[in-house]
Amino acid sequence: MPFVMVPVPEEHVLAVMQFITRAVARASGQPWDEDSIAEVWNDVDEPCRAMLAHLARASLVGDELDAEEVARRIGASIRETAAIVNELNTIARDAYRPNLITAPVAAEQLPDGTATEKRMLRMSSDIAGFVQGAAQVS
Repeated sequence: MPFVMVPVPEEHVLAVMQFITRAVARASGQPWDEDSIAEVWNDVDEPCRAMLAHLARASLVGDELDAEEVARRIGASIRETAAIVNELNTIARDAYRPNLITAPVAAEQLPDGTATEKRMLRMSSDIAGFVQGAAQVS
């Protein structure tokens, strides 16, 4: 197997090693299943559950929600919404699983013709189905 040596400044060696270790672990991670989502559902607080439930419903009907809409629906600020996404994805990363929620940026055309960016929140349909199952059980 060929290899590549990359020069890294000494002060960044530890951070690069941690990044590589996480990347290898994530690549060998497991997909989400009913039991693992149910465990997350039972371990998180109500705002996290509300976000998961809203994104799951939207995902299953093919809708996309932006971060502002999700914040409004769960009664949180944009900053709190970002913190919840971060918390849920940290749980996923620590379990060596894919992110529960992705947050790509989409371009939006304003009425005055200018363009702006807005953060969308998405969940895969597989995860959404597991979340709805966990919500119905609890």
